[in-house]
Amino acid sequence: MKIVFVSPEIAPFVKTGGLADVAGALPGFVSNDEFEVIAVMPCFRSLDRNAWSTEFICNIDIPWADGVEKAAVFMTRMPASGVRVYFIDYAPFFDRDGLYGERGMDYEDNDRRFAFFCRAVLETCRAVNFRPDVIHCNDWQTGIIPVYLKTLYCSDRFFQGTSVLFTVHNLAYQGLFDPENVINATGLPWSVYDMYGVEYYGRFGFLKGGLFYSDFLTTVSPRYSSEIREPEYGMGLHGLLQNRVDSLAGIINGIDYDIWNPGTDLLIRGNYKVDDTGNKKINTVWLCRFCGFEYDERVPVMGMITRLTEQKGIDILASAFDELMKREMKFVLLGTGDEYYHGLFSDFAKKYSRKMSVILRYDEELAHMIYAGSDMFLMPSKFEPCGLSQLVSLKYGTVPVVRETGGLADTITDFSTPAWEENNRPNGFMFRDYSPDALLACVDRALKVYEDSDRWNQLMVNAMNCDFSWSASTEQYRELYRKLFRMKDNLI
Repeated sequence: MKIVFVSPEIAPFVKTGGLADVAGALPGFVSNDEFEVIAVMPCFRSLDRNAWSTEFICNIDIPWADGVEKAAVFMTRMPASGVRVYFIDYAPFFDRDGLYGERGMDYEDNDRRFAFFCRAVLETCRAVNFRPDVIHCNDWQTGIIPVYLKTLYCSDRFFQGTSVLFTVHNLAYQGLFDPENVINATGLPWSVYDMYGVEYYGRFGFLKGGLFYSDFLTTVSPRYSSEIREPEYGMGLHGLLQNRVDSLAGIINGIDYDIWNPGTDLLIRGNYKVDDTGNKKINTVWLCRFCGFEYDERVPVMGMITRLTEQKGIDILASAFDELMKREMKFVLLGTGDEYYHGLFSDFAKKYSRKMSVILRYDEELAHMIYAGSDMFLMPSKFEPCGLSQLVSLKYGTVPVVRETGGLADTITDFSTPAWEENNRPNGFMFRDYSPDALLACVDRALKVYEDSDRWNQLMVNAMNCDFSWSASTEQYRELYRKLFRMKDNLI
């Protein structure tokens, strides 16, 4: 069976967030004798073609506006799995400093950039003679691939029998644009611009196109797949998603333990494992020194690696922060996001310089050190489709403190006396209400348990023994691919 995995970013080639990690791992885990997988992404300027030994494959013609544009296709292989990755090179759209925008502003032509990319994916399949049984699309940037297939390519024999699986990584990012610009550039029929199509409150919705025209939908956790069918989390699309409930599933993301493993991680100062965690302290001492803290084993370090946006709970954290700093703890924050929160948390760092540090950048090595050196990991998200950080922190024995939502609720078992006595293997702490008071109360519970070293060590063991590898998730995706293949086979 032939699978095309399409994503706007794929690690380790280009990465801005968790989508790239998923796209860099899942194709390799799926690939076997039954499933031949290729991946496709844009050839952004930040992609170092020399470092990844890319080779030129061919030029392709893309019908565009009133003419035809030429794009180049390059190819390399994923380092671990050997899966072929194709890059669409079209300088007017992708030879830019940013992937999606610059200086906090989206590019004004993102609609045309990713509409072009979507059509180039289909033409690349034809050019390399890879006739897909399933195209697996990810997030709004790939959302009009199924729209193309159901309209402009509906009679194209090359794609007869091709199904589309569309995965929502975050419903909040929908790709909404002026319909006239998209229609004029792509040549799509105006009939798709309908409430039973891509139209979303007067805009052309790329994400809605993926949700409406794809054969099957997935989200990145079971809890999130049910949450988005309700008005609170559905972003105006809950009705459509409820109507598609029979074609919607939630599959929790995995993480690659070849990368995220404290026993073998080359980016941390002291390696350790579940039955010998002594070297974890080496990382904590280093992290405290890096942040300018005085190390005290009686005082826990809480880490946070996040985008500084309200989705991630930064607003309730900010409201609670002065009160939080009254607790006996150290706090390390790594991330970037809204300029307002950059300024606010920089001010907090000056005010509480002896126990709080903020690093406003992306830093892969420091991220590994925060996972390894922290005692607790904070994720107070307003909503969280899956979350990868809590999965990593579990593996590193850094106990998560999270809000009960989405993938956080699916992966964290709250510490409580009943749960402990029933041997439910708690691995973290959760709070439900989205409020500063609820966050503080949850942190206080965690701090209280930290004082009991025996119980805390058991929590660490529970956390490190959790298995969120790709094994289980991969088989669920394979079964979906098989289901789509059988479904199309019955229709032809």
